Amino acid sequence: MRHMHNGGWKEILLAGLLVVLTGGMVIGCQTTPPEPDFTPAVEQPVEFTPAHYVTPLTFESGRYDDLFTRDSYAVWVGPEVAQAKYQYAVDANEYIEPGLEDEAARIVNNYVVIECHLESAFSDTSIAYDAVMLRGIDVSLEMPDGRRIAPIQRVIGRVDEEQRGALRAFRRTNLFVFPRRDLWFGRLTLDPSYPSVKLVIERHDSRYAFEWPDASYADPTHVPVTPETRMQQIRVSFNELFQSVRRVSHIFD
Repeated sequence: MRHMHNGGWKEILLAGLLVVLTGGMVIGCQTTPPEPDFTPAVEQPVEFTPAHYVTPLTFESGRYDDLFTRDSYAVWVGPEVAQAKYQYAVDANEYIEPGLEDEAARIVNNYVVIECHLESAFSDTSIAYDAVMLRGIDVSLEMPDGRRIAPIQRVIGRVDEEQRGALRAFRRTNLFVFPRRDLWFGRLTLDPSYPSVKLVIERHDSRYAFEWPDASYADPTHVPVTPETRMQQIRVSFNELFQSVRRVSHIFD
């Protein structure tokens, strides 16, 4: 072996290289595309995590406590809700545009997306219509210390209506996108010490709010997970939601 000529060493190295390349090709052929991962690719610092994702609208103060109906609710679209929407689409054999899964994962890991399902049957039809259209209405994410954040994107859906006796009810789904981090300083928008966070709606000197308690403050035995709330989570489909807000993931690249 010590006196092996150069040609012998070359033959051994060439044979070893062929084994490595062949093995690599076999492994490559056996690999299947992974399912979308809606969890961050790298370890993230602890941040605000809602105890539940669906929450009803509540009247807090002002002149009009009946501007919206009790059927109004909002959905916090975090990784778990995104996964539920995706799985429902797959089970229903819905076509999912190539690359949309990656865009969805990027969005939920970098932004807070909230579906705001509003319904109004106010006695004045024009006011009811304007209410679900959010005309003249201020919307913001409010912290316990009073600090507010305006949405960086909002997508307003179509209006549905129906006659209810002498009243006409209007319904509309509105999507709001907020950054998980301060866009200038990179700090977390939602401090993990917050006991809750609200989406506040104000109009005509009246204040309404959707509130989500933090998971560490809420009693897990009282988390409202029901068939109804599960259906509310997937009411807006995976395709409809993320095709509507996907461009936000590139605005601040």
